[in-house]
Amino acid sequence: EKDFDQLGGFWVALKVAHDAYEAGASGWFKTLAESLVSQWHPQWLDLFPKLHAVLKVHLPESAQWIEVLRARRKLLDIPAEVTDSWAKEAVECLTKDGQVAFPRAIAADSDELTLTAVLVRGLQGSGKSTLCRALAKLTQGEWINQDEVAAGAQRGSNAKELFLKAISAAAAKTQVRYIFIDKIHILKQHRDDVLAAVMQGFSARGAGRVALVLLNLCHPEDEEGDYHKAAELCTQRIQSRGLGHLSLLPQAVDAHSVVCGAAEDAEVLTDEEKCSLDLCSDLDLRLPRLMMLSEALKKLKEGGFLADGVSNDIDSMEEAVKSSQAHELKLSSRWKTLYWMIALDWHFLWEDTSEALRLLLLEALRAMPELVAVNEPHVTLAWLGSEEHPELDEELGKLEGSQVHFSVKSVCYDRSGAGLLALRVNLETPYAELCQNRHPHITVAKGPGVAAKESNDLLQRLAELPSDFSSGPSGLVEK
Repeated sequence: EKDFDQLGGFWVALKVAHDAYEAGASGWFKTLAESLVSQWHPQWLDLFPKLHAVLKVHLPESAQWIEVLRARRKLLDIPAEVTDSWAKEAVECLTKDGQVAFPRAIAADSDELTLTAVLVRGLQGSGKSTLCRALAKLTQGEWINQDEVAAGAQRGSNAKELFLKAISAAAAKTQVRYIFIDKIHILKQHRDDVLAAVMQGFSARGAGRVALVLLNLCHPEDEEGDYHKAAELCTQRIQSRGLGHLSLLPQAVDAHSVVCGAAEDAEVLTDEEKCSLDLCSDLDLRLPRLMMLSEALKKLKEGGFLADGVSNDIDSMEEAVKSSQAHELKLSSRWKTLYWMIALDWHFLWEDTSEALRLLLLEALRAMPELVAVNEPHVTLAWLGSEEHPELDEELGKLEGSQVHFSVKSVCYDRSGAGLLALRVNLETPYAELCQNRHPHITVAKGPGVAAKESNDLLQRLAELPSDFSSGPSGLVEK
């Protein structure tokens, strides 16, 4: 741009630099214009050909080169003042063999690895929970599952907040060596929140080093960002398990929509995300449980994250898988009572007293044509199993078959994101006191793949909406 006549000389200088670079010669960059290289420290430029040579071995494998680069993170974290000691450590890093060494080993000085946090990512039904429980059994680590945390939450609690607190609490315990975080992890923001919770908790330890690992359960025939084969297999698994899959209750009958909805919303891991982790590796979700567990242990061992005392022989792995399966059976039996509800039908909308409500609902549905009406409208009273909450189950059992009158307080809907339409309702005594939902409501319609339970979040966001109606329907208490 400055002087066309200088291009010839520039080409010669560039060719000399290129040949020296390929040979790994010291000072390969010295023939280049100062404006091109002044921002880089000479010692760093001297090292870069060596790094490139290592990377070139792995470049044909799209994921492997990222692992190699991550293992040599020292070369990316250039200090403000490059010292001889930094250069020495960087050279030692590059003289390692081509295999992925201890990630962050250079940046961590001599700190001992005291916590490995493993995020297991995959669609519902991919086998995340089975794998996490088995890994936790073998490593004597902690398994943290968002749905389990939500199931044990008190009325009005924020399940996501409790989940992140549980992660931070586990990471803060000095005796905890492994955490297995069981969530679909399809959104980048969710993954960021989880990793932040791990680091926040770990900071309380004051010493040691944490390793961040992500195991991605996927179908090998799916391209990155495509989950067609995975969604198909996961749907089949969930449907075969019936009500044994906690994350899909009470919409397990619509497993295909739920899984496909999650697949459509999934955000691929960026290279930046992968480089922020110590290990990011795929696992074939088609593998049998025992083989998947074996592969996961192999990945952790190769990365240097598996302590010597962890048993990974066939007998120990079989015992861990059996323990995980036993938990699944317990989970299925726990939910033999799905929920208590007040069942009703939509006939009340055609009563004269409901005209204003009917018109507003029609207006909302026209604004969101993608919504599909819920076939069996109801107000959920208690989302509980009889074994877990016998007292409440007994109280509601006394009211089974009773007719309940209630009023519609307001119409709530969300045009952005998932798409939901719900009615906030006021219940009469004693149902108001027995209802475990902080915001009693009727889910009217929802978008494809949207879980009905997400209405709770919608009602929470619109908690201050004023009352619009005073009349409403009646229904029967059912189990």
